[in-house]
Amino acid sequence: MTETETMTTTPCHDALEAAIEAERLADAAYYDTDAPSEGPERQASLAAAEAVAAARRALAASSEPREYDLREEGGATELVVATSLREARRLAAEWVQGGEYYDVDSTFWVTCWITCLATGESDDISVAIEAAAPDCADEGHTWESPEWLGGCSENPGVWGHGGGVVITEVCAHCGTYRHTDTWAQRRDTGEQGLTSVEYRDADEASLAWIQSARDEAMIDACPYEIEARDKRGPGEYRISVAVDANDDDACDAIVSEISDAVGLGWSVVWTGEANGEKSDLRIEWVG
Repeated sequence: MTETETMTTTPCHDALEAAIEAERLADAAYYDTDAPSEGPERQASLAAAEAVAAARRALAASSEPREYDLREEGGATELVVATSLREARRLAAEWVQGGEYYDVDSTFWVTCWITCLATGESDDISVAIEAAAPDCADEGHTWESPEWLGGCSENPGVWGHGGGVVITEVCAHCGTYRHTDTWAQRRDTGEQGLTSVEYRDADEASLAWIQSARDEAMIDACPYEIEARDKRGPGEYRISVAVDANDDDACDAIVSEISDAVGLGWSVVWTGEANGEKSDLRIEWVG
């Protein structure tokens, strides 16, 4: 509990403390004497107990801050101050999510039990711990669902699952897969209808798709026609351009023109080979 989360004296707390003290005195008068089991001392003890219960209910219904004990299934505990059980649930979720979890590649859930020390009100919540997306080769993931993923014809990468769907996406930059299940099940409790996210490493299929999309974008952007026969290998093309090979300025201008069009990551150089009035250029992906 932080320094700012200190308890303050409030009317409902005062009333509860007074009721607890009155109950203690009433119980002492009854249990510590030879008072008859149905005598006035017994009735006073019962009335005092009901007064304590009523004071607890009044405090629970109020907005006065009170202490809540948090206990998660791993054994960790925390004490927080909240003005309601609803707020305590929020603080509990934040506390659980702020824990340290290692090697998390898919969503899992942690149960946290919440108990108010003053009123006895309690609850438990299931907190989702999300997997962090792996680093991307670019500035950030761009998730797409190309048709080759399969799934529904109208929605590639989507499959029905129970009362929800499983959605598979792939990053257009690094090939990492993201699987979202909107009808996930918590294994230890059997609870269904949850949402889980799982990440999987890129594979040959996703990397080949990235390469193909990258090459197609370059071909579309290139100001000179590139045909299928011009491909020499993954990310490597050779084209013939009409130019005077002895005119350095003209040759440099063509290289600059293509480089500006196809963008960063592509190397554009003359090969030194010529075919009549045309010279060969190599356009190669270098990343």
